[in-house]
Amino acid sequence: MSGPVVPVGLIASYVAQVLEADDLLADLWVEGEVSRVFPAASGHLYLTLQDRETSLKVMMPRPSAVRQRYLPRPGDAIVAHGRIAVYGRDGTIQLYADVFQPAGAGELALQFERLRLRLEAEGLFDAARKRPLPVAPRVIGVATSPQGAVWHDIKQVVGRRYPLARLVLSPSLVQGDGAPASVIAAMRRLQDISDIEVIIVARGGGSPEDLAAFNDEGLARAIFASPVPVISAVGHETDWSISDWVADVRAPTPTAAAELAVPSLTDIAMDISALHRRLGRATAGSLEHHRTGLARAESRFRRIDAAAPISRCQENQRSLLERLSRIAGGQVVAGRAHVDRSVVGLTFLDPRHVLARGYAAVSDGGEPVTTAMGARRAGSLLLTFGDGSVPVCARSEPTGDTRPEGS
Repeated sequence: MSGPVVPVGLIASYVAQVLEADDLLADLWVEGEVSRVFPAASGHLYLTLQDRETSLKVMMPRPSAVRQRYLPRPGDAIVAHGRIAVYGRDGTIQLYADVFQPAGAGELALQFERLRLRLEAEGLFDAARKRPLPVAPRVIGVATSPQGAVWHDIKQVVGRRYPLARLVLSPSLVQGDGAPASVIAAMRRLQDISDIEVIIVARGGGSPEDLAAFNDEGLARAIFASPVPVISAVGHETDWSISDWVADVRAPTPTAAAELAVPSLTDIAMDISALHRRLGRATAGSLEHHRTGLARAESRFRRIDAAAPISRCQENQRSLLERLSRIAGGQVVAGRAHVDRSVVGLTFLDPRHVLARGYAAVSDGGEPVTTAMGARRAGSLLLTFGDGSVPVCARSEPTGDTRPEGS
């Protein structure tokens, strides 16, 4: 062997590097007929593109597949956008696609779809970030051409529906190479006006080439970054632009945009009348309900015998008075008996009662004398009996045994 021996993996890696360095293969459109479609459980989409000479395997990753509006079927002639690379495990060359379109859609349609999918992947179309329109805006900005029917139609509709709103026109180109930058500049002028509450970006109908300015990425990002809500009204109802996708609200026509931007005074007056009628019905119903309740209460009151409750109260009062009288009488009798017993006890304790039984009280100058020694010392004594007192003189010497009897 005269040449070097190279492992299979090294060959595959080298080919992959060569393909990745090729600018043509990194961004290209491939046209062919779909011969096989296989949606994997992972969400990736696999298919085979072929022509009369060869075939090419194609893989679309799940993030692109879920955003794809058109999904090819076997036998379809399509164009696919993506990059050529080597699938490392098998060493096969395949197209990693991000856009599928039916063949013959045209260059503008292919570019539109590719940009739409990329901006959608970035979140510019997320419904969660879209803002509601003001209910009754006082000042509305309009970015459009001052010539043509669009500006005239918007003024006419707003003036008829809600003349309280003021319109501010910011002139711009709406067609041609300079139109995207012109519309962006018009929007920025409106955003510099502090009381602008909503902006309408509008253009009348036309061919895809005429509407291409509103598929510009820079304009889409300017609408996304607008500090006030934006209504996009480009072309007719069947026309969809990138501006429509990114705006807070998409209107099918400029006239519809004016109708969405302001309420109708006629509708407001009708709503007020309807609310007035509802309020009247509700008030009348409430009055009738309370009137019926009052009548029922009055009827129940009339059926009640007022004498019976009063009689019961009087009977309860008499019963309570009788019980109170019995209780009080018993307490008086018991108290009197207690007093009588106390009087008897005190009578027995009275000294006069003791003297009446034959005893005498001995005193000296008002002070009681309770011993013989005290009597001898006193000399002059006073003997008090039950029926009176007798003064006596005590002898200094005892006349006999003074010890108590029996000692």
